[in-house]
Amino acid sequence: MNGTPPLETAVVAVVPRYPGAADSAYVGFIVAYDAWRRRPERIYAQPLPGPIPLSPDAALLGSGREAAVFSALRDDGTRVAHVVGIVNGRIRVLEDETAAGLVATLPPAAPGVTWQYRTHAGTISARTFVVQVKLRQPVRLALSSGGPTPIIIPDARLDIVEQGYRARWPGTYTIRILLPSDPDQGTTLTLLVEN
Repeated sequence: MNGTPPLETAVVAVVPRYPGAADSAYVGFIVAYDAWRRRPERIYAQPLPGPIPLSPDAALLGSGREAAVFSALRDDGTRVAHVVGIVNGRIRVLEDETAAGLVATLPPAAPGVTWQYRTHAGTISARTFVVQVKLRQPVRLALSSGGPTPIIIPDARLDIVEQGYRARWPGTYTIRILLPSDPDQGTTLTLLVEN
């Protein structure tokens, strides 16, 4: 969020309201790498603003900085969000006017695409190895047969969302799929992302 690597990770998790509680709530977390302590640190944790969670997102603030967007739906279907950024060196929920402007710039995500593949006799096969998707459209990989669990290596520029991958900018992205039995051989899925 401050424009310098390593980048932060924003996640939504189901957390009990208190230790041992039967009921739970959706909580947005931001975890950042602390270079001084040389370990990841939780820098933000707050309940979502509504009961129905949406995937975390990022919005560009300017100067290479981003803000994390934790969105949710209220019971009446209204989208609400907490936009979290760095203000004067400290992590803060941004003011409503700033947050509303950033959330309005995020285009709605298109429905997800599932790419099915299978493994047999040490090879990976699928109908196609090129998938064309729209900007911010999630792509999920689905293994449709038995066999060993593959090793998935996504392009570092892809966001991981809802058990899949999503691009924030148009372009060509790759996802490597390797089998543990022969990690030197593998298959590359190419994602063509357009506006």
